[in-house]
Amino acid sequence: MRKRPGRIMALWATFAAWAMTVTWLSSLPPWELPGAQWLFPSIPHWDKLAHFAAFVAGGWLAAKAIKTTFPSQNTRAGLLTSAAILTAASFGAFDEIFQLGTPGRHGADIQDWIADLLGASLGVAIATAVTRQSALAALAVTPLRRLANQTEKIPERVRRISSKVVSGE
Repeated sequence: MRKRPGRIMALWATFAAWAMTVTWLSSLPPWELPGAQWLFPSIPHWDKLAHFAAFVAGGWLAAKAIKTTFPSQNTRAGLLTSAAILTAASFGAFDEIFQLGTPGRHGADIQDWIADLLGASLGVAIATAVTRQSALAALAVTPLRRLANQTEKIPERVRRISSKVVSGE
């Protein structure tokens, strides 16, 4: 895969926008959150589900940005996957510390951070699986293209062979 600077910048900008959105939501006291606990009063630990879902998106964005910035061979794929999880999970830790200064928030909640880590891991896994499927599809298409190119050349080869047969070569 070749590097495409415009795509790389767009992916990192999207990851930054996600991070800023999470930070903005973390800066709001609970009573100012849009809908928050009033939407899901009957779901126990709804906030853990919210953390998990938000970090699925963050993990996916981190994986896409890192793997596009550093196109890898299979030997480095594990390192890039780990870097994507670490990036999103580190932001989750920052988010929990940031919440300590927000009125009405507890912050530094290890369970929230674990939900962030698990969500980020799933997001990275999804991005990796989608990327791998795309790569496998590209590998499958390549032989078909070669076959198509070869079949276009068949009439030319038949003509050469038949001219050799007719001329007695």
